Amino acid sequence: FFFFKQKTAYEMLRSLVGSEMCIRDRNQPGQPVLALPLMHKVFMSDFVSGVLLLGLSEEKWSVIDLNMLLQAGQNFKPEYKDSILGPGSQITAISLFHNGTTFAIATQDGRANVSDIIPKGTSIDSKTVITFKCCLLYTSPSPRDS
Repeated sequence: FFFFKQKTAYEMLRSLVGSEMCIRDRNQPGQPVLALPLMHKVFMSDFVSGVLLLGLSEEKWSVIDLNMLLQAGQNFKPEYKDSILGPGSQITAISLFHNGTTFAIATQDGRANVSDIIPKGTSIDSKTVITFKCCLLYTSPSPRDS
């Protein structure tokens, strides 16, 4: 996917093998602007207003402020957070809201969480707004009506 900073289009690529995230300037092909090694594989990502949300292997997630990332370069250390939904909850869907300060995480078994992003100096934390479990509701005719 792409993000823009001061009229420059950057392209972010995640490697298919291993755990490295590359940011490239689309106008200057060749060497990446930044190659960031990650401790976990990236399964999914979403980007809004300079904020990158990553769904990672081993029930982890991370929120990265891309301005901080570009300023720190190779010295940037992402923070890896345990799944908000508890152990055994591999993240299967993530989404940043359009305001870039709220996100949702969901698991395959129907559990979901909506949280606010809380900046804390150079780190980012989260505060739960709501956690819930989706369930299947039947309307008539349902399988029980037969």
